[in-house]
Amino acid sequence: MAETTIILSYPYMLLSLILIVPVLVIVKKIYRVKKQLVSKIYYRGSRHSLFLVFKIVSLILLCLALTEPIMITYSKVLIDSPNALYKYSGELPINYIVLVDVSPSMHRTHVLEQAVKIVEQIIDSLNESDHLILAIFGGIVEKVYEGPPHNGSYVLPLISNRTILYTSIADALAWALSYSRASKKPSATIILSDGANNYGGDPVDTAIVLNQSGVPVLFINVGNDPRGVKLYSRLITRGFHVVDASNLEIDELKNLVKGLMYEVKFEALQGRGQVYVIVRSRSYLPTHLLIVSSLIVFIVSRLEGV
Repeated sequence: MAETTIILSYPYMLLSLILIVPVLVIVKKIYRVKKQLVSKIYYRGSRHSLFLVFKIVSLILLCLALTEPIMITYSKVLIDSPNALYKYSGELPINYIVLVDVSPSMHRTHVLEQAVKIVEQIIDSLNESDHLILAIFGGIVEKVYEGPPHNGSYVLPLISNRTILYTSIADALAWALSYSRASKKPSATIILSDGANNYGGDPVDTAIVLNQSGVPVLFINVGNDPRGVKLYSRLITRGFHVVDASNLEIDELKNLVKGLMYEVKFEALQGRGQVYVIVRSRSYLPTHLLIVSSLIVFIVSRLEGV
């Protein structure tokens, strides 16, 4: 369904119509004198009056054209796949809740540094209209940044130096759920962890609650902790997105991460029933028609002497 309206780019140009009044007064006086002179030679009264009207109409049409009326059409475009988001992603902002595990096991063999590099790739793949919430967790959750994606890069160096005891992925997911419920925007959650969960509730149960609330969850595995293999196997069995990034180079991650961000965004929009965008198109057809009409009427008015 499309809706169309017409707006004036320069409505103040309507004031130019006021100038027509004194012009018409002058023209009328000239017309009277001319009519008296013409009547002495030959009569063409009604025909002469008609051409005078044409000239006035031409002037009015020209003044209306100066307001530059534009025809605006609003169309609803449905988004039916993640690929369809590539064109309209900037017009469909969501919350990206990125949670980074900073427990002691993440500091072994530079696993946390790898997670930070992945977060950097995530930030680079987001639209500036999106909203980034970056938090770290262990046994508790701490928000380290919230705002436009590009500014989130400034806090990344601080994450590598943080350590929070224990690992409670369920508590991190519950924190994300609480945030998403309080926001009017759709939300998606991304967890970066080695999966060595040793505190709190069952992450699988909490992840199911998020999905049922319309909040997709993407798990990115970093490191090779055996406890993570068990947890992520359970999550995969329940149909969750789990990406193993432990053996991938940054160049390999770049395109992968971008595609994943579009996938979770599409699911987040689906969860809120917002898989559409209102597209606005403009046409200068009304302006062009007024100019052409004014020109035609003016040409006709010049046929008086033919």
